[in-house]
Amino acid sequence: MRNFKKYLISTDEVEPLNVGEEEGFRGVDSRLLICDETVGDTTSCLFRAVFPPGAYHANHIHNNSDEILFCLSGEAIQAIEDIEYKMKPGDAMIIPKGKPHWMKNIGDEPFIVIGIYPNAVNFNDSDQHLVECK
Repeated sequence: MRNFKKYLISTDEVEPLNVGEEEGFRGVDSRLLICDETVGDTTSCLFRAVFPPGAYHANHIHNNSDEILFCLSGEAIQAIEDIEYKMKPGDAMIIPKGKPHWMKNIGDEPFIVIGIYPNAVNFNDSDQHLVECK
């Protein structure tokens, strides 16, 4: 049986990640809600990210985990390799580990997404790296 530090957590209890100002992250609020540090999860990580209009996340990969996304509000282009997909509220996406991908908010409102790294206990454990676009 797995033991956790707590079972319920609010976004207000978690500080935003320091995502920097580069690569379109200016103003992005990304918070790890369920992870090793917040609740003591030893297998996966759940996050919430809010991208203001025009924000983007440059082409990157995660070497250690798939990434699963669910859009709560707004609209964005999510690209996996050379294929672009438009995400809107209610859409879900899986991005296999090692596949280059990027995202851009194309709407007039914040793009809010819930994400899971099913094989990483926190963001660093996903082993994210920026990569060149083809």
